[in-house]
Amino acid sequence: MIFARRAERKIKRELDQPRREETQGGPQQIARQIVVAVDQLKAAMEQMKMAALSLNDISDSSRNSAAELMDHSEKTVEYTEKVANKMRTIEEAAREIAASSRDMYASSQQFSEHWLHSWNSLETLQKEIRTLRSHHETLLEQMDHLVHHSRRINEIISAIGEISQKASNRFYALMKRCKRQRRSCSKRSDVIG
Repeated sequence: MIFARRAERKIKRELDQPRREETQGGPQQIARQIVVAVDQLKAAMEQMKMAALSLNDISDSSRNSAAELMDHSEKTVEYTEKVANKMRTIEEAAREIAASSRDMYASSQQFSEHWLHSWNSLETLQKEIRTLRSHHETLLEQMDHLVHHSRRINEIISAIGEISQKASNRFYALMKRCKRQRRSCSKRSDVIG
């Protein structure tokens, strides 16, 4: 397009020049001017042809560029769609991870609460066991005292038994003596009477 305009301007300039010289010369001058005009026309035609070829090249190049641009645009759109799909997949994965993270946090919170409750229960149980142990130790001490007192009581009972046995033996011995003495007394009274 640019070459065509330049060629047109050049032809106009060259055609204007013979018109100026027409008034100054005769038929030879006119013949020369015609030859020059024909040459100039040929040159202009050549330039027009070159401009047309250049225009064709530019058009082909533009078509190729447009095709490449379209192809590139299609690839870009395809790539963008792939990226968008990947981003959606990543977003879904991120949502799932966030949901899992929330669930894990809730579970850990619940576990922590259960653990704390269990720990408190364990501490309460330990206190109760300590109290029970203390009561058990007190009971054992009381049982030891009871056993000791029981032994003392047994010893006292044994001593009482021994004393009772001795007293009983003495009593029987005394009773025997009394009986003997009575017999001897009655015999004496018979003798006296």
